[in-house]
Amino acid sequence: MKYYLFIDESGEFDEELHRDTDKNKRRAVVGGVCSQLDEEAWRRVHVAAAAGFRKRTGVPLEYPQHFHCSPLMAGKIRVPGIASQKTINEFPPEHLETIGRESEFLFLSRAPRARFEYSPQATYVLNLIAAVRAAFDALADRNDVDEVELQIAQRTISETTESRYDKYMPALLQFVREQVCAGQGKGVALARSLKDLETINIRHGKGDCDAGLIAADFTCSFLRRGKEPQDAVTIKAEPDEVAFGDYTRFYETESQRLLEVKQYAASFEICRQFLPADDGRTLRTLIESLEKESDIHVLTRELASLIAECRYLVDRRTAESKSLDTALSLLEAIGEAGMRITAGSGTAGVKKPWADATLDALATAGECYNHVGEFTEQKRLDCQIENFWQTIVHFCRDRIMSARNCYWKYATAISTPSSTATASMTLSMNS
Repeated sequence: MKYYLFIDESGEFDEELHRDTDKNKRRAVVGGVCSQLDEEAWRRVHVAAAAGFRKRTGVPLEYPQHFHCSPLMAGKIRVPGIASQKTINEFPPEHLETIGRESEFLFLSRAPRARFEYSPQATYVLNLIAAVRAAFDALADRNDVDEVELQIAQRTISETTESRYDKYMPALLQFVREQVCAGQGKGVALARSLKDLETINIRHGKGDCDAGLIAADFTCSFLRRGKEPQDAVTIKAEPDEVAFGDYTRFYETESQRLLEVKQYAASFEICRQFLPADDGRTLRTLIESLEKESDIHVLTRELASLIAECRYLVDRRTAESKSLDTALSLLEAIGEAGMRITAGSGTAGVKKPWADATLDALATAGECYNHVGEFTEQKRLDCQIENFWQTIVHFCRDRIMSARNCYWKYATAISTPSSTATASMTLSMNS
């Protein structure tokens, strides 16, 4: 028997967005439907549902233009006629019940509270893998699974569109194909056996026009609100318990691709999260790429993002191992590159963002002084910070401050460490 998994998502996976909005806001989900219905069969289900609703209420819903659940309920999709929004909103929950009856089961993975701060897409991928694995675990309890086809809705967020779908989606599908077979468990065993038989297929589609993905869209919209169809089984995954397999090669490729499309900060974040033990290769590659960058807008954006990430890591110094080490290494690399660029023969436009970043690196390093870990670690890192200051503070005073009218920024930078450190560094600076 062939089974189909149609997978969509609902909600925002952005950590900052969740932090700045209502704390009770429902967390995002990835999920969908498992059925024996293919694309054409689901199309017939949707068309019949629209016809039945039209006959009962007179509301002229059409497939597929009125089959995007959340916009339809929010009144963002225009429906011909004079029907009230209240009447229109009767359709989505009715159709959810139909979807539940036509499905073998529904499944979802809800975004964990601990997400990837700088990459909402990484949070989405975590939940995507958790949802797929939960579906395979459920399928493994059946004795008639001969073939499985997955269709995953492509996302439209800037993090993937800027990376270009033609490259991103095939890489994501390959990642899902590898991860569903990684580890242990009944679902993994089923996926491996199907892979050996070449009867597992994964493709992507558009959630607002592919019939199976439309069913997944309705499912995710309601499951996110905690509403389930009465006659359906819902499988719920635990994304916090997902242990990825060996994805080193995938993330090395992703990091390099992000560098190619000038998403330098995102590239560094992926390497920091997934490739921590690379002996500084990531940082060297990042700085080399940045030093070759000539687009002023890109430099301004990406250097500011990298400094922001350093500040985030500094704030996390008591909660995340090696976060301060990572922040200082990045600050030193930015400062050293900034000195090279601003002292070089490049254009004033390119030098400006590097000068700003160098001063910001100086200030951020100063904020770390005398505020790190237990004593022996504090002493080592304090020495590292002071050495960084000794290297860069003269340069900032003599080159950057005199070349640009930014004494206020320089003054702010040198006032950030503790008073003892400031005194000793000022003396050395004036010597």
